[in-house]
Amino acid sequence: MPIEEYPQLPEPGPASGTLSGGTLTEAVSQVACAVSNDSAVPSLAGISLRHDQDADTLTLTATDRYRFAVRTIAWKHCNLDADHTALAFGKGLLDTVKAAADAATLNLTLAGTPGASGLFSLRDAHHTTTLRALEGALPAYNSLFPDEFAHTATVDIAPLKEAVQPVAVVATRNTPVRLTFTTDGTLVLEAGTSDEAQAIDNVTTALEGGDLNIAFNPGFLID
Repeated sequence: MPIEEYPQLPEPGPASGTLSGGTLTEAVSQVACAVSNDSAVPSLAGISLRHDQDADTLTLTATDRYRFAVRTIAWKHCNLDADHTALAFGKGLLDTVKAAADAATLNLTLAGTPGASGLFSLRDAHHTTTLRALEGALPAYNSLFPDEFAHTATVDIAPLKEAVQPVAVVATRNTPVRLTFTTDGTLVLEAGTSDEAQAIDNVTTALEGGDLNIAFNPGFLID
């Protein structure tokens, strides 16, 4: 297509807020694992971005019905005077922020704000990218998460992932990985027969009423 016939790009609109490219990239990457691939519900393919006027924060959420990912980050809002939520296409947003990960300052325009033309815009010193917004909204997550927990455990990520992967190999389709947290600071992971068990020591736990047994989808747990 000759350049003179190419459609005019929409104006990106004024920035809703600013933050570093690395901060936004980390947050989007963390919640993107919960973005759904189900084309029957288009809104679940999105990542919700919510500006909190009082807290000066941006909260990113995603869900595929089986898991719900939430990450809240600080940012400096520019022309917003109230809370605002908009839904971005998850894969497009992830690809865009990865390209802008090294930007010291990233201007982000939220779809639906004045002058945004219904589009998300991300601008650094050299690039401007616009993304379409999705219709609809993700479910409210505050009511889904409990305020208090009877059990807590702290496990280093690397040894946990290293232990889950071989156990997940023997888990048949839709079979969960079973985790047993003990009061002596050991975590045992099992799937299939107990011969495939893996153990992690020095787990920080706060357990009431004895050991705790719980099970997870291995793919979700590794993510």
